[in-house]
Amino acid sequence: MGKHAYLVIAHNEFEILGRLLSMLDDKDNDIYLHIDKKVKEFDERSFQKFVCHSPLIFIENKVDVQWGNFSQIECELRLLEEATKQHHDYYHLLSGVDLPLKSQKEIHDFFEKNKGIEFVQFKEPEIDGETLGRVAKYHFFAKRNKRVVEKILDRLCLSMQFWVDRTKSSNLTYQKGANWFSITHDLALFVVQNRSLIEKYFKYTICGDEMFLQTLVASSSFINKVVPNNYCDNYENICYCIDWKRGSPYVYREEDYEFLMASQQLFARKFSWNVDRNIIEKIYSIQMEKKKEKERQI
Repeated sequence: MGKHAYLVIAHNEFEILGRLLSMLDDKDNDIYLHIDKKVKEFDERSFQKFVCHSPLIFIENKVDVQWGNFSQIECELRLLEEATKQHHDYYHLLSGVDLPLKSQKEIHDFFEKNKGIEFVQFKEPEIDGETLGRVAKYHFFAKRNKRVVEKILDRLCLSMQFWVDRTKSSNLTYQKGANWFSITHDLALFVVQNRSLIEKYFKYTICGDEMFLQTLVASSSFINKVVPNNYCDNYENICYCIDWKRGSPYVYREEDYEFLMASQQLFARKFSWNVDRNIIEKIYSIQMEKKKEKERQI
């Protein structure tokens, strides 16, 4: 049984994060945690108490992560760069408001059974022109909350780029999908080694975090190793429960507990302590009981 690296991106809802870390805590896991640079007060020592078996490695060179901005990709790259200093069979990207639905033994067994498969989601066989425009043009003000002057400058810059198409000179096969993944050491290293290419073609893009990994995979031999049943509008092929029909995405509640527990998926996104903490506590309790049972058998 090999080692696993959990790459966790967090910026709020730290009550969930503590429980997530406890559920990920296992002798076969290394946990890498990035806390958003915008978070001014975060006591790293207080979160070490949630792990007994896994090393908890904080990313020191923090990023001010903004929605739709290259900073999201930069954050993932720094996590991968730190984690790939050691060999792991799989690297799993999670947010701090995601939870595992299965025990670590069940998760490890699943990836051992499917060893070598790259769990990367692709939405469609070919992306549409509007999506391609996210990377074809330079988006210098890619973020959610633009100031008025930034909105004006953004429109002006785009209007002046009628002749610009960054994709034509790249020789890349552009693709789109979920930014959450479970990938092998070989692919993780491939991503890290292609940092300069990623910066060249995905800096100043909108939501490039949903495209850069898919594009690298589609433009390489790794496309032959991706999980089957791809090109879909769900997340089962990356072992995730995510509901975009009821929310952006939907925040799971206590009434969803039976559905989640009956699911074959390994992870679920997303949860909120302020919306419904009961569902979080129920999932936490059952996973911790499984962990205790495993420890009693050792």
